[in-house]
Amino acid sequence: MYLLVVHVVPVHRCAEPVASLTGAQPSAGFVYGLIGLAAAAVAVANARIRMLLTLAYVVVLR
Repeated sequence: MYLLVVHVVPVHRCAEPVASLTGAQPSAGFVYGLIGLAAAAVAVANARIRMLLTLAYVVVLR
């Protein structure tokens, strides 16, 4: 996910390290589907962070 989202590496290139490390070749569709799974996994934390920022008196950006 880090390579795919943060570094904008193409999906087929993100599958290559998995294949090299495990010997299993994931499809591009499987790798792309992980975006939804990761988003669902952090949805509660994102909602809580959003709520806390909304309730904060001051938000300091540095």
